[in-house]
Amino acid sequence: MNLRSTIVTLTVLLMGPHFAVAQTRGFANVALGFPELIGGGARLYYDRFGLNVFVGTFPTTSTPLTLMLDGLVQFGVASNTQPYGSWMVRAGVIRMTSSGSYYEDRYVYGNARVGYEFELSSAASLLLDGGVMVELSHKKVELQPEPDQYMSLNLEFPILPSLALSLSYRLW
Repeated sequence: MNLRSTIVTLTVLLMGPHFAVAQTRGFANVALGFPELIGGGARLYYDRFGLNVFVGTFPTTSTPLTLMLDGLVQFGVASNTQPYGSWMVRAGVIRMTSSGSYYEDRYVYGNARVGYEFELSSAASLLLDGGVMVELSHKKVELQPEPDQYMSLNLEFPILPSLALSLSYRLW
């Protein structure tokens, strides 16, 4: 039994036969942006509602890591008057971690965005979205004592912009 058959079977068993009809769509996606950084994930749609899971990082010395989980709602689905895609809103939770030589920062953000998904073909789409993210928690873990500094500039921004460009490929 392949992965697709397993997912469809579990969906039918758990959610009932109505859920697994042609309205269920699965996508693999790659993205570039903030807070996504560079990474990949998966998106599952049921009719106009979706669930997105994403992992991202960026090649720097601080080894940042982003984990995202958000829900999506599509509206204005492609039609004769708007044939190239649909609008969507999404909201979710983001966990970001960044390590330095002396400490590790751990953040949790709430995220709200609006975007437009351009349908490139029946299988591929390009999503451009933006919004705001609000800091829900921040924990700084000391890894080793930091040397004394004459002047320390530590800026905190509890509300940040978020913007991303994602390429999705339909799996089923």
